[in-house]
Amino acid sequence: MKYAEYHWSRVYPKNPALRNDCMDKIFIVVGTTEDGVNIHIDSYTSKGYYQNKAAEDIKNDTWLQIEPDEASKYSCDDYVIMVDKYFHDYWKEFNQFGKEFGIVECIKILNNMTIDNLKGLLLGNYNLTRWRN
Repeated sequence: MKYAEYHWSRVYPKNPALRNDCMDKIFIVVGTTEDGVNIHIDSYTSKGYYQNKAAEDIKNDTWLQIEPDEASKYSCDDYVIMVDKYFHDYWKEFNQFGKEFGIVECIKILNNMTIDNLKGLLLGNYNLTRWRN
């Protein structure tokens, strides 16, 4: 019911291209402290990937803290599901965090999100028609 030491692990995205670009740069942390279990976006500062203000804000805004009494109820499988859900819920923020470090694949993903969003708005407002040959 109490976690005294800090233990943690890095979790990378499933997408192989993104995982390769993020390796040893940015990742999701699953860690334990006396405050329970935390899941958050982080960077590999010991390899020189220091967070600027924008990245620090993203990290703080997406921090998930699970209190010790609740954390002890979950199995490893439950934590795998939680981390997968965390990636899903904070996918845009993860890529925005990566953009702050110049990670090319994160920038591509964000650009595609923007294009898809604009396309959806145009189609939804009937301002875009399909051309036929």
